Amino acid sequence: MVARMGKVELKLEIDADLLGHARDAGLDPSTVLESELRRRLRPGGVQERGRDWSAEAPMADTPEARAARWAEENAEAIKEHNAWIAKHGLVGDEWRKW
Repeated sequence: MVARMGKVELKLEIDADLLGHARDAGLDPSTVLESELRRRLRPGGVQERGRDWSAEAPMADTPEARAARWAEENAEAIKEHNAWIAKHGLVGDEWRKW
């Protein structure tokens, strides 16, 4: 391994078809790897040893994927908020002209 400007050159083996599909999709393997490592190592994201990662979700951390995770994690609060609005209405409804 050779370090350059805070980065380390790393040789690894990867399935050729998988690499081809990633490149066709416009994914940079080194960026995806770095992003996924950061996601898994962040607080609350450390994974246990020996876990089978083959069934895990795709590695891409796109804005759409983050939005979907946020919506899923906050579904109960969103449901309660919508129920409150359905019961009480929106603040300022009495002054709205539309």
